[in-house]
Amino acid sequence: MRASVLSVLTAAVLTAAAHAGEPAVTDPRSPAPTEEAARRWVLAAFEAPLLDYYGRGTAGSEAARMLATVQRGDPLRGGVGWYDPGQSRYDWPWFTDRFDTNRDRRLSKEELKGEWFTRLDRDRDGVVTADDFDWSDKSSWAKQTGVSLRFFRAIDGDGSGKLNETEVLEYFKKLAGEKGHVNPDDLRDALLQAAAVESGKGKAKAKRVTDEGWMKGLFAGDLGSPLDGPRVGRAAPDFTLTTQDGKKQVTLSDYRDKRPVVLVFGSFT
Repeated sequence: MRASVLSVLTAAVLTAAAHAGEPAVTDPRSPAPTEEAARRWVLAAFEAPLLDYYGRGTAGSEAARMLATVQRGDPLRGGVGWYDPGQSRYDWPWFTDRFDTNRDRRLSKEELKGEWFTRLDRDRDGVVTADDFDWSDKSSWAKQTGVSLRFFRAIDGDGSGKLNETEVLEYFKKLAGEKGHVNPDDLRDALLQAAAVESGKGKAKAKRVTDEGWMKGLFAGDLGSPLDGPRVGRAAPDFTLTTQDGKKQVTLSDYRDKRPVVLVFGSFT
C-alpha cells in the first residue's frame, strides 16, 4: 500500500486544521462539514486496508473505497472508488411488479407496449429482461457495444462518426488483401486488433493516481466528499448556493413540494 495508516491520519488531521477557520462555502444554513469529513477520513484510514486485504468487492464506506483506490494508484473511472453505477427507484423489480402480467420475469411487447419497449430492449432480443436494466460495464449490452464501437472506429477513417461507402470499401480491401475476400478469421482478427488499439489509447490517457498530489486533493475535497450520498428514495440534503451571476442565492428546501428539481453534478473539464 502506497500510504500508511499513520500518514493518512496525519493528512486528515492537518486538512481539518487547515480548514477550521474558513467560512462555509455555502450559506450558513448549509455549513461545510469539515469536522465530520475529518472524522470520516480517520475511520476510512482504518477501513481501507481491510478492503484491500479481503478484496475490492468488499462493502465499505465510500470514503474507504476511494482511499483504497488512491492508495493502490488505480486510474479514476466508473466502478472504482466512490464512482458507483447510477441507481433508480424505477429498477427491474419496479417494472416487473407493474408490467409482468404472467410473472415469467420477462416483458414482452404485449406487456410493455409502445416506444418504451423499443427503448428498453437494448440487446434487441425481442424481450425486456433484467440484463437490459444492467448499466454496468459488465452487462452484455455494454460488452457488445464496446466491440461494435471499436470496430466502427477502425472503419471510420476520418473520425466523422458516420461511415460512407468509400470508407467501408477501403476497409474491406484492407482486410481482403490479395485474396479478394474476407473470412470469419479475418473479421475476428480485425476485431481483436481494433480492441488492442483502443485499449492502448485508454492506457495512454488514463490518469494514474500515484503522487501525493492526488492524496492531498482527496482530503481537500477536490475529488468529492467522504460523506456517503443519500440512498435512492431518501430526501436530498439541504444546501444553499450562489447563482453564477452572484446576484442571489438558491436553497434546495425552498423548492421542496413546490416544483420538480433536477440536480446535475459532474466535472466538465
